[in-house]
Amino acid sequence: MTRPASQNKQLCALLEQIGCHPLALPTLVITPLAGPELNDFTAVLAQQPPPDWLIFVSANAVCHGWPFIDAQPTIVATTRLAAIGQATADALQQRGVAVSAIPEQQFDSDGLLALPAFAAPLKKRIVIIRGRGGREYLAEALRQRGANVEYGECYSRDLPTAGATQLDQWLRDGAIDLVTVTSRAALRNLFALANQDHHESLKKLSYALLSPGLTATAKTLGVIGELLVATEASDAGICAAIEQLTKDID
Repeated sequence: MTRPASQNKQLCALLEQIGCHPLALPTLVITPLAGPELNDFTAVLAQQPPPDWLIFVSANAVCHGWPFIDAQPTIVATTRLAAIGQATADALQQRGVAVSAIPEQQFDSDGLLALPAFAAPLKKRIVIIRGRGGREYLAEALRQRGANVEYGECYSRDLPTAGATQLDQWLRDGAIDLVTVTSRAALRNLFALANQDHHESLKKLSYALLSPGLTATAKTLGVIGELLVATEASDAGICAAIEQLTKDID
């Protein structure tokens, strides 16, 4: 499991319920931005007129961005909120706010772009709440459709300082059959943590992916093992895909 350590508990429990033996190896450290970088975030929020839309690309974006957004009463009162997936929408709803747009099936940028709300966002001011240095795809697509798009970056996704030795040992011992992946950064960092000598072993493993969009990243990294896509973008969806694989093998 490659999720940050604080976010692995539920998935671990579900995997154990279906007979798996999960090994936790966080490949991401989520760090709230501070200082000048945080000032950039709050400055975007303070600009007038307020955004027509805030798009949250992850539950982490909600966790680290909402406290500052909540301090902007005009945004809270007038700006519509979009979530890229159900976990992100749940994080917003837990804070007592309504979500106006969420993909119905494909929980990624393409799913969001397919919604009527973003079909022709001409001159709409849209702020994408995200981690530092995320993908450009969503913003570029919205700009091509006429929107004025800015980023509100409120956290960073960093490579852990620990875990490389443990990962190399597991790969030497053949202890890993399948890797669960919930983000592109987590998958890239998995390869960054591993010694170069073990990259071929990583490429041959099976991967359970949270969304279809992650398959392109896996293939770019050279993965040739089986790629399972979650039946829905949730921990339960990941486990359902893994459970189906084990049934097919049996």
